[in-house]
Amino acid sequence: MRIQSLCTLLLILLILPAAVASQPESGAPLISNRSGFNVRPYIQNPEEHEVTLSWFSYGKQPGVIELAWFDRNGKERTRKIRSRPVLATELAYHPVELSAFPPPPTTQLPYHHQVRIKRLPEATQFAYRVRQSGELGGGTFRTWGAQNGAVRFIVYADSETEPESTGKAADWPGIDESTQGRVYLVDQTTGYRENLKIITSREPDFVAIAGDLVQSGGEQRDWDEFWRQNARLAASTPIFPALGNHDYFGGPGVLGRYETADSERAVSKYLRYFDLPGNGAKNHAHHERYYAKHLGPVSLVVLDLNNGSPHQSDRDPNWRLLGENDGGVAPEWQPGSEQYRWLEKTLAEAQKNSRFTFVMFHDCPYSSGVHGLPPGEGENQDILSGQPLRALTPLFMKSGVDVLLTGHDEMYEHSLVNGTEIILSGESVPHQLHVMDVGIGGDGLRGPIPGLANPDQVFMAHTDAPEKRAPDGSLQDGGKHYGHLEVNVGKDTSGRWQAQMDMVYVFPVTDSDGNVLRFERRIYQDSSLLTAR
Repeated sequence: MRIQSLCTLLLILLILPAAVASQPESGAPLISNRSGFNVRPYIQNPEEHEVTLSWFSYGKQPGVIELAWFDRNGKERTRKIRSRPVLATELAYHPVELSAFPPPPTTQLPYHHQVRIKRLPEATQFAYRVRQSGELGGGTFRTWGAQNGAVRFIVYADSETEPESTGKAADWPGIDESTQGRVYLVDQTTGYRENLKIITSREPDFVAIAGDLVQSGGEQRDWDEFWRQNARLAASTPIFPALGNHDYFGGPGVLGRYETADSERAVSKYLRYFDLPGNGAKNHAHHERYYAKHLGPVSLVVLDLNNGSPHQSDRDPNWRLLGENDGGVAPEWQPGSEQYRWLEKTLAEAQKNSRFTFVMFHDCPYSSGVHGLPPGEGENQDILSGQPLRALTPLFMKSGVDVLLTGHDEMYEHSLVNGTEIILSGESVPHQLHVMDVGIGGDGLRGPIPGLANPDQVFMAHTDAPEKRAPDGSLQDGGKHYGHLEVNVGKDTSGRWQAQMDMVYVFPVTDSDGNVLRFERRIYQDSSLLTAR
């Protein structure tokens, strides 16, 4: 995890007072003027000696990065870098957004500033600020070092941001009949905002989002809301996302749903916002849709499993989206596909070089939620089923994958799949694969489908964290809430590598009348400790 030294704190105080003060609170207006920031500076894709700094402005004027750090001898170093903005045509509003919804402050296309800062010392803390058309934005970041360092990261899914989330509370059914039709204590915007506050307070080395970042990937309004919520976190913490079905969704009705052109319009926004590692795909359209990141003792492998072939078969997790073999663009994932071959190679490298391997994608293959039903359009079937992805389990087992990080069902469920791992020597040993459905970022708070059994389930918030109430009826503990998975990787006292996984929920403390007073960080009784072989 990131522990700031006294020197770093002094550095921040010396060069960043204006930048820190200029960071907006979540929910603040996105636009302060039409020449300053559209999206404030944020960190992306750190390596040992380089990092990406991105931001968006309304004017086409270059911005200036002012970077500062202390070298190994304690001497202050600085660097200035000028950006080269490009017009971000992908971030245009659809005509329907402008006619059917409240208009945005401006329809002016923003300019993208993306600077890959190289030749940096490894394992070093930096402070930065960006001057853009009279405005200041800034934060801190740390370059990666040797593999013997501890790592803290946080994972969630299904934030599904949109302006309509403000004032809209999710359904909140409990396990007894009296709670059917009940809604949550705060709206979705508040739930997500409070989740992000706790995430930020933990100072993770990175945050991973297992898909469905926004409600409709093709609606620019929804991306505006995502960055309105994430500006403060992303200024100093890199975000590694995965594409979910909502990120492929053009939008309802005439916004195109999953029609290929509209799905690609949606994905183009995602790709414009994030600078992600390459994958060497022959089809340039597939670059950065799946990737791997090796971060100290951890390998994070991120997949795009939104489409399978044949279309509308038992191998297809989205019956509306067309893949590359069906006249669309979304990459295939089944054995023999380019992504599958890349995955085989990437997992082999991770098994050799990392202590723990986490694989992240959107649809949960082992679930008791609505998307745990088999694929199809009939009764007790689902056109967005995660079941087809079970076909990848043998590869995950063989490659020694430790944890699958997923979402999609908008609930917290932990499954443990037993199998065998084929290690490099050819010897087969027992292996357990943890499957974490962490789809409680800030949208729905669902429960299981009646009658749908998940024999691999070991914990589910809906049933295993019952609500505890005081005599006056106020909620004291338990229940389904927004939250995230926190993973802490480091060595124990004997030098063995361990990964502690804790499922955090953001608990709303109320008075006797049900008014929310504050939020607290609490942990479900489902912690897991992994030990590296």
